[in-house]
Amino acid sequence: MNFVLNFSLIFDFIVICLAFYFLYTRIFFISLGLLIAKSTYLYTSIYQAHLINFTFLPLLFGLLCLSKENKIIFCKENLINFLCLIVFMFISIFLSKNTNFLSEISKVKIINLSIFTPLSEFGFIIFSIMAFLVLARCIKSMQHYLLLAYILAFVQFLYTRLSLCSYFEFASFVFFVYLIFKLYKAFFYDEMTKLPNQKMLRYYLKNKENFVIALLHFNEFDYVQTAYKRLILRQLGKVLRKFKTKIFVSDDDFVLVFENQNKALKHLAFLESLLRNKEFSIEDEKFKLDFKIVWSNNTKELTQSLKDLKQRL
Repeated sequence: MNFVLNFSLIFDFIVICLAFYFLYTRIFFISLGLLIAKSTYLYTSIYQAHLINFTFLPLLFGLLCLSKENKIIFCKENLINFLCLIVFMFISIFLSKNTNFLSEISKVKIINLSIFTPLSEFGFIIFSIMAFLVLARCIKSMQHYLLLAYILAFVQFLYTRLSLCSYFEFASFVFFVYLIFKLYKAFFYDEMTKLPNQKMLRYYLKNKENFVIALLHFNEFDYVQTAYKRLILRQLGKVLRKFKTKIFVSDDDFVLVFENQNKALKHLAFLESLLRNKEFSIEDEKFKLDFKIVWSNNTKELTQSLKDLKQRL
């Protein structure tokens, strides 16, 4: 169990640092709450700390999941999150010295569970209620990792035989995997279109010599306002992601890579037909985009090839 405890604690610190640096505020506050929960074991018995955490940590976790996520950690909008952490910490300290409440809730017998043997039935009820609220949040925001992290944060308390050691959880590992995945997407994918960017293009073309490269340019991007450009790019991304070929984003242009000239001509003809008949809309105004496609057989380094293609636009 020492390995699991250390594993959980190490990932807690890593996730807090990553979330703080890259401004994933919800994960930051939840991970901080998990760390505070683990600190409870420093000043009270394992059993008492378990009861405190199984009763109040689901409330804290759920409230932090339901709170609005902001891009800045230290701002007035996050005061409620800091307040929740402080209240949880004071409750933990207070109840560690006053055991009557913990003694009473440990005696609560309301439901008959055959699958689980939770440490406290009262805590299990709180856990279940917050699980439904977190589930609703996940369905609404499509952040399903939160529900997985929530369940894995309390799996120890669902089985009495696991309550002999200090608190461990796997929520921090879920957060770690999620953050690494998001950082990977941010580094190699375009935020607006969700298509791979030029870094991924260079990686994809590494050690490739024979291929056809095409450049798709939209004339509107030369003069349209940034806000409208972002809206158009989102709609374009949905269209181009369905296109069965390798497409990458390079500045405001799209780079397509094909194995040979025959495939290039076939796919580019279909793409041109698709885009000429596709209507886009902004603020209920429908329009068609003006674009141009140029292509060539690869004979040069990527930067030079893209430069030559742009000169032909």
